[in-house]
Amino acid sequence: MSFVALEFLFGFLPVAILAAWIVRVWSTRHTVTVLVAASLLFYGWGRPGYLGILIGSMIWNYAFGSQLIRMPGKMLLSIAIGGNVLLLVSVKIATMSFVDTALSPLLPLGISFIVIQQIAYLTDAYRGTIGRQSIAEYMLFTCFFPRILAGPIVRWQEFVPQLRSNHLCARFDDVIVGWSIFLVGLGKKVMLANTLGGLSDTVFALAANGAVPPPYYAWGGVIAFGLQLYFDFSGYSDMAVGAARMFGITLPENFLAPYRAENIADFWRRWHISLYRFLRDILYIPLGGNRCGVPRTLWNIFIVTLCAGLWHGFAWTFVAWGALHGAFLSVYILWQKRGFPLSLPKVLATGLTTACVLLAWIPFRSPSLATALRMYGGMVGQLPDTPTGPLLTAADIQGWEYAPLWIGVGLFLAYCCPTTQHIFRVYDPVLHEREIAAPKGILWVPSWKPTARWGVAFALLTACALHALAWRATPFLYFQF
Repeated sequence: MSFVALEFLFGFLPVAILAAWIVRVWSTRHTVTVLVAASLLFYGWGRPGYLGILIGSMIWNYAFGSQLIRMPGKMLLSIAIGGNVLLLVSVKIATMSFVDTALSPLLPLGISFIVIQQIAYLTDAYRGTIGRQSIAEYMLFTCFFPRILAGPIVRWQEFVPQLRSNHLCARFDDVIVGWSIFLVGLGKKVMLANTLGGLSDTVFALAANGAVPPPYYAWGGVIAFGLQLYFDFSGYSDMAVGAARMFGITLPENFLAPYRAENIADFWRRWHISLYRFLRDILYIPLGGNRCGVPRTLWNIFIVTLCAGLWHGFAWTFVAWGALHGAFLSVYILWQKRGFPLSLPKVLATGLTTACVLLAWIPFRSPSLATALRMYGGMVGQLPDTPTGPLLTAADIQGWEYAPLWIGVGLFLAYCCPTTQHIFRVYDPVLHEREIAAPKGILWVPSWKPTARWGVAFALLTACALHALAWRATPFLYFQF
């Protein structure tokens, strides 16, 4: 099931909220059980075979986690983590024969996020930062439906204590705030990400079929994909936060205007915050981090970025994406370590960071390295009538007459407008490590309140989102991972 499916919006979600609130009258323990049942139904909807893998994974990790809580041991931790890695590798290899892994019947949705969630749990159990929990609490921690498919990756101490709070399914304000945040994410997904995706798909399909897009279309297609992925993941993050809030649960911050980053390291801290935190705590720091000199630091960075690429999929395109980010981060680290006095103005620094990110998105989006090379060739002016590909026709670029408008709107929203966290900051929409301050360079930051004016605005947003959903419905990009 997907957040943008009509059966979810008008069937599953309201029924789950009603059931959880009714059961809450007896005890929060029963509410947790209902949420577990709802989450399993959500995950197995349409493909019940996925439940076997999910439940088997939970049994494996709960058994090892419980033992690690009682008697921590490195050997036990290694075996437990090895089982998770073996599961992920086996599933990824099994789907390599499919051209489109997102549609592969062998690829359980969100398997990479589930594995990372379990590894983080095992590591925390080994470190002694996890208390005892019931099997229902552990299952909900693992498979809570708002975040199971694409994160955020939560830690035990961030999530389980909330299940024992009096706020669980107890405040009507949470439903109103959560639904409003959810609607913002829905609008980002169905009105912006899907439309921009249609533009980028046209150009990348041409490159995949052997054509070299002219510079205008190559650059436009790359920027459109960068914005598509931005609003797709930002929209999912908002919808996950909003759906969880309706049940009285606050999720960690996972997306904070990453295209406004002024360097590539800050981009990684903003894009997929919970994944960055996992890679930092579980991989980068144990490897030595930046404590062993510059050469070792650069080596550790490359290992982390390559692992991040392979986590997305076992393909050379993802390896290339990770290697490019490793190179960009290495250049940035060397620049900082050498103490060069040149400091770019904010606009230039942000533009340079965005350019690097967009260049790395090309292999990430491309089905093959050959496709990525054609896109790079088009961006630098390689002629489309060379032996590498045929000339473009008017039919090939159908729908591009409105591309400047949609790309302009996307750029304006990504760089010049407040984020969802800023608009709902009064209600603490996410768990965050730093205070949500007004964004720099933004002249006006509205503050959402349950008023008639905001109600009219969100009613219009709902109408527009449902119309866009009926016109074009596509899955979230991160669901394939």
